[in-house]
Amino acid sequence: MENELARDFNLRSLLRFALPTVLMNLFVGCYYIVDGVCVARFVGTDALSAMNITYPTFFTALAISIMLATGGSAIVAKKWARGRIRMPGRISRR
Repeated sequence: MENELARDFNLRSLLRFALPTVLMNLFVGCYYIVDGVCVARFVGTDALSAMNITYPTFFTALAISIMLATGGSAIVAKKWARGRIRMPGRISRR
């Protein structure tokens, strides 16, 4: 099994792998902007202040969870490819 990104690395292949993450981050950013405008307009400035105080905590927890999930899936995929673990529900190739 050969890594497709390592075989032919150029701007197009980089964008192919990175573009979904960039679009997701743009969507989440726009969501929080619209959410802040709606809260400030319909609930009040105290609620907007509370949201702005809690956002760094939420984003820190989100960043740590994404880091652990990405690293964990990479470790499992590496061990699975080497045959050290057997995935449940999969038929062995041996």
